[in-house]
Amino acid sequence: MLALTRQERLALGFLTLALVVGTALNWQRRHQLERQGRDPEAEAFVRQFLALNAATQTQQEPNAQQGKGSRKRDAGFLLVDINRASEKELEKLPRIGPAMARRIVEERNRRGGFRRVEDLLEVKGIGPKTLETIRPYICVGGSEGNRNQ
Repeated sequence: MLALTRQERLALGFLTLALVVGTALNWQRRHQLERQGRDPEAEAFVRQFLALNAATQTQQEPNAQQGKGSRKRDAGFLLVDINRASEKELEKLPRIGPAMARRIVEERNRRGGFRRVEDLLEVKGIGPKTLETIRPYICVGGSEGNRNQ
């Protein structure tokens, strides 16, 4: 058996307690999100997306020009105009990968642009859950007023 000093036992006890409390808090947060009908993995992805986006914005020069499909919103956040965004800009949205971004652009070109955010439901692979996940980050036609229509 290991012979531990009093300080080592206290440190080990503290680390064990921290692990147990952290695990309990994580379980409680995930359980609460699930009860609210929200996807914990999507929530974690959105938090990472926002942190990465904020870090990217602070690294850009103040006068740096934004992509033509994006506009500045709030503190360094980019609101993506789904009628003007490139595939690469669309890929920055949560739950949107290269294939989905390509389908969004194809559908946009096929119909001559989106009139409402809900028109994304016509894109294969985008359902109500995905739409609600990306809704806070998108707009239509570049006007804030059209954003939640």
